[in-house]
Amino acid sequence: MGNNGEEWIMGRRDRRNDWTGTGKGISLILQLGLSVLVPVFLCLALGIWLQNQFSAGWAPVALLLLGLLAGGRNAYVLAQNYLRTEEARSRRKKEKEQFDLFGDWEIPGSGKETLSEGKENSGYER
Repeated sequence: MGNNGEEWIMGRRDRRNDWTGTGKGISLILQLGLSVLVPVFLCLALGIWLQNQFSAGWAPVALLLLGLLAGGRNAYVLAQNYLRTEEARSRRKKEKEQFDLFGDWEIPGSGKETLSEGKENSGYER
């Protein structure tokens, strides 16, 4: 398989990483939507039930406002947690890159010392 196999695997890995990012985005949007909509609809349903049971005309409006406030708070907390997680992930990635001793150096004998433009390989190359 040689080169073609490696290119296929790398292409597959790149697509998987793209889908992972897309999946995270879709998941975050769904979580935000549900964290806002569920409290709104539950409070509105409770308000309509209270109005029907006790003739409380103010209940649907008051509980709808309460549901909107709760949903907004849920969305805020979820967004803050996501931002903190992404910030910590990028900080760990930067630290890992700083302490990576070999980085993208080519090690002689590893089978990856490709010579470009006729240059001789004298050991480690960047």
